[in-house]
Amino acid sequence: MKKGISLVSLAIVIVIIIILAGIVVITGLNSAEVATLNTFALEILNIQNAVDEYHFRYEKYPVGTDKILSMSEIETDFVDQFADETVVDEQITFKMVDLALIGINDTEFGKNKTLNDVYVLSEKTGKVYYLAGVKYEEYIYYTLTDSLYSVTNITDNTQVTSKDVKVYDVVFTPSSNTITNEPITVTVKIPKDATINSITTTNSKSVGEETLTGMYKQIEINTTSEDKAGNYEIIVNYTYNNVTKTAEYEVENYDATLPTITYLEEIENNLKTVIVTINNNGSEIKTVKYEEENISNTTYFKNYGKILTNNQFVVEKDDYFTIYVETTAGTIVTVNNIPENLKANVVDIVDGVPIPKGFTASSATGENTKAGGLVIYEGTEEVTDENVEKARRERNQYVWVPIASEEFTTKFIRQNFGKNYTITNTLGTECWEIQLDTETNMPLDEQDESYVSSATLAEAQAMYASVKKYEGFYVARYEAGVDNSTDFGNMQTNIYSVMGKIPCTGFIWGNSMSDDTGGVVEKVRKIYPATNSNTGVVSTLIYGVQWDSILQWWLDTKAVSTVKTSVDYGNYMSHVINEGDLNEGSKYKLHGTTNFYDVGNNTKDGSTAWLLTTGALKAAKVNNIYDMAGNEYEWTMEGRNQTTRNVRGRSYYVDDASNHVVVRGKGTLSDKSYSFRVALYIK
Repeated sequence: MKKGISLVSLAIVIVIIIILAGIVVITGLNSAEVATLNTFALEILNIQNAVDEYHFRYEKYPVGTDKILSMSEIETDFVDQFADETVVDEQITFKMVDLALIGINDTEFGKNKTLNDVYVLSEKTGKVYYLAGVKYEEYIYYTLTDSLYSVTNITDNTQVTSKDVKVYDVVFTPSSNTITNEPITVTVKIPKDATINSITTTNSKSVGEETLTGMYKQIEINTTSEDKAGNYEIIVNYTYNNVTKTAEYEVENYDATLPTITYLEEIENNLKTVIVTINNNGSEIKTVKYEEENISNTTYFKNYGKILTNNQFVVEKDDYFTIYVETTAGTIVTVNNIPENLKANVVDIVDGVPIPKGFTASSATGENTKAGGLVIYEGTEEVTDENVEKARRERNQYVWVPIASEEFTTKFIRQNFGKNYTITNTLGTECWEIQLDTETNMPLDEQDESYVSSATLAEAQAMYASVKKYEGFYVARYEAGVDNSTDFGNMQTNIYSVMGKIPCTGFIWGNSMSDDTGGVVEKVRKIYPATNSNTGVVSTLIYGVQWDSILQWWLDTKAVSTVKTSVDYGNYMSHVINEGDLNEGSKYKLHGTTNFYDVGNNTKDGSTAWLLTTGALKAAKVNNIYDMAGNEYEWTMEGRNQTTRNVRGRSYYVDDASNHVVVRGKGTLSDKSYSFRVALYIK
């Protein structure tokens, strides 16, 4: 009998071989998956560390365009990896990581930016994700998770050396990253375990004392130097992880002294030749431009300004002009000219606004721009952040309302909810003020003397001409205020546009519709009369056209969204007042009473009427003008019929659906219950 393998034995051997082969295949697959997962884990850890270092150094993330992840693409078992992110409409908005910014130029993953094969970052959490994910044992990993650490050979402190990545032991943070003429200080941070051997600077900059901030030692450079200006270099020698290294940083963005602009004017006939001299003071001049008007908008010059050739240009004798100089470092210097015929009444140009004689422009934060409401203070003492609170309570203040010359005939008109009034002297339901030329909006030389006095006609003509010439007018920052209620109606008392005064009432409008003496109109005209040579302005009771222009300016600058209702920014009965809603030193009185009291810790619900002192309610300030809505009705120059004049702005004791700043109420000529607001035009 022959020896051999039985069929049963052969079958068993074959089964064993198949099983062993399967084990080999499975083991091989697992080994490949593990290798891939390890590569991914090391790579995303590398990127996460580099992103964190970059963010620490520059206080921003190294990211590019948005990348939207639809959560419907993520299987339910894996959505918990995105649990810390904000999901809107089943989507998460990430930013694509700019690997070049962190010095990573070669990756195994994240190469196809048109698909999900991309590394992204959450600006909410600072976490890096790989949106395509890496699969291992039926689980897909998108970011660094505890389970990813557990199935790989990495930890969160693994030293990654497989890629070229920027790592910063020493972090330098300058006070400015842009071109500046301000001295630049630098904060130096180094790990607390490092030893600082030396810090040296060029140009003798100061080196501060070492302090401990969290995990870092911190040193301030150039905070107490005798000469803080100029560029300089910092060299830090230190030992970290038993290795001695040097880190260097160079301040290169301090610009040289600002260029200076001087000019001469040669006048012949009605033309003025302006000869310009630029002293670069060490800066490199990039562009010199000019314009035949008063312009403070540097963006305008960059796009539209006229290039200066042969160092001169020609304008009309009495025209404004502006000269603009830009250096290669990006520094911009402008000079505004005040024409000779204006210098008697205008002493300066600030942000394109003419500053009249007898006043100074505020340089305090929030008060020094035309768009936000440039404030002037009576007197010549400078107003800064340090003394502004005192000045608000002691010096009369006015706010510039701009009316561009090209918009004069469309913006400086009487309006109601955005619709123009028909300008007419016909009495009845239509409000009226001054009859205007239909093309120029300027007052006609003759008016119906039954309703407009010669003094009012002359005033209106001068006011309109000034607004057109200077491109705006000034309005009192506050309702007219007095020191004591005993001053009400007294033609000799002082009237203020100052914070913290008692709103002034007690004046009739005038003796009649055509007689504007004996009341508030006459009183206001005496504040800054045309004959006063100490100031460059003339004071008037505010005209309806000026009131409407202020509202239009608010809408144009988006300071308010509507003027059809002003409950949110006016003191009405329904306005709730909590602690902190009022400026310091505010007082109030209840409707029907006479005495004012310190607010203290008192609050007001929506059913109580408080009359407040001027400028009290913080929310009642729009473009730096207080209380045009609510607090007190205010007299204007507007007429309605032969026995009434219009009041504007509503009152503190009113509470109904029509509370709005555009309302026109009827005030009888004998009424003494209304306050008022002063307007100024430049002579």
